[in-house]
Order: sequence, then structure tokens, then C-alpha cells
Amino acid sequence: MNSSSIGHAEAVAPSMVGSEAGRIDSDSFLDTSSDGMAQSWADLLELQVECFADGEVSWLGSLPAWQRAERVLDVGCGQGSFTAALQESFPGKRYVGIDVSERLIERAKARSRSVYFQVADLTDFRPERPFDVVVMRFVLQHLPDLGNVLLACRRLLREGGMLVVIEPSLARSHNTPPTPRFVEMLSAFEAKRAGDGFLKARTAELADEIDRIPGWTASTEVIPVQTSGSALDRVSVLYESWIAMIEASAADPVGGHAVRGELADWRTSEGAVSHIALSATVVTPV
Repeated sequence: MNSSSIGHAEAVAPSMVGSEAGRIDSDSFLDTSSDGMAQSWADLLELQVECFADGEVSWLGSLPAWQRAERVLDVGCGQGSFTAALQESFPGKRYVGIDVSERLIERAKARSRSVYFQVADLTDFRPERPFDVVVMRFVLQHLPDLGNVLLACRRLLREGGMLVVIEPSLARSHNTPPTPRFVEMLSAFEAKRAGDGFLKARTAELADEIDRIPGWTASTEVIPVQTSGSALDRVSVLYESWIAMIEASAADPVGGHAVRGELADWRTSEGAVSHIALSATVVTPV
């Protein structure tokens, strides 16, 4: 991954540092400069789309502004799996995906030739035409400066357009039976990210924060994703990926072994259910 850009971040990732110019410097944790690292990220991004995209697509389809939209920009598109899900569900729109990772964009281009994918940073991207919708899915949490994001999106959106921000909501998510060690691990990671100056913890109150910024208004809805039965196998793999990434970020006060044991017991419990809530915020310039 390019070490000075806004473009690709999803799921759990360690710290990035904002520069004076408002760009982003990421540490090696987000590096996709090798095929192995790029494949690891691609696998994770694919899994998150498999787990969540149905609910996200259904919610988007209910929005009148989305129904009218013709041009959509997917920021931090990775290898294009979410962009492809959008295109499959809403084929009448034109999609552009940008990401700072050259290797992930190579995978995106190989995946779909009907979507325009480009290696680009949100702050530098200069398309010929503005967009009706800008989508930032699991991206904003890893950035330090909300103001810079909104400035870039105002430039990229046509009049009447909207920014859509989708993030996981830890406060509204839980497992049945409860998995307190896992929650503690996720909470510690969120606190670490907040302490490092990034937006992860602030996404929980994103609409309220944006409403206080002159020239913008926002509203948030919750997209519930409930999973049980054999489908928990896929969620368990996703949880394992998150645990491994938190361990790599050194924000693991509980210990991955204890959390893995707790999740193994949960997975085999009678009536086990995963309740993951996504916070979906519609942001519009006024």
C-alpha cells in the first residue's frame, strides 16, 4: 500500500499518521507491496463482503438518492469485491473504484472490466465528472481528519449528491451467548486507535459530529446482520482474521488464545448467534 494516501482501509488495522498536508502515512501493517500481503488483505475484504454485503445492498436500495444515482465512486475499493456486489445488484449505474494499493487494483481490474478502477488517493483524485454518490465502506475509521475527507467529497459530489459511510458498530454488536473476552479485545483496540488520533471510535457518533460542521448534514441508520447455524462458520473465520490483526497491532490485553477459546465455545453452543451491527451514515452538503 502507498504509505501516504487515503484510499484503502477495511476491518481492523493499526495506526496511520496524518501529515501536514492532510494525507495519510500508514505503517507496515497496511502494506500490500508484496503478493502475500496483498492476498491476505484481498481474502479479508472478500470475506467481509460475503458476511455483510446483502444487508448493505438492501439498505442502499431503499434510499431515493441511491435509486436516482447514475455515477458511484467506491473509495478504498480494495480488490473490487464490494464494487462488484453493487454492480450486480444495481447494473444500471456506472461505477468507479479507487484505492492506493496497486496490487489490489490489479486484482480489481482482473475481476471486472466494466468498472473503472484506478490507483488513486481521495485527496488527489480529479475525475472528469462529479459523482452522485461517494461510498466509504470500512475506511473512515482509519483516517485522522474528518475535515479533509469532507473537503474532498464536496469537490467530488455533484449538487444534490451524497456521501455514504458504512462502519461496524461495536456498541450495537454482540454474540449470543455473550463473548466478553472478545468484546474486551475489540474495545481495547478501538481505544488504542482513538488514543492514536484516528476516527475509529468517533464513527459511533458520526452523524452528530458532522451536523456540527457548517455546510453539512448527516443521519445514521443501523444495518443489523444476524447470523446463526452453518453460516457461523464464515463469521468465525472473519472473527479469527480480526483477532490476528489486533494481535499484530499490539492492542491485545486479553490474549488471543483466551479469546479464541471463548469463541470456540460460543460457536458450538446451542442457539449461538452473531449480531453484528453496521452503522450507515448518509452525509450531504448543504
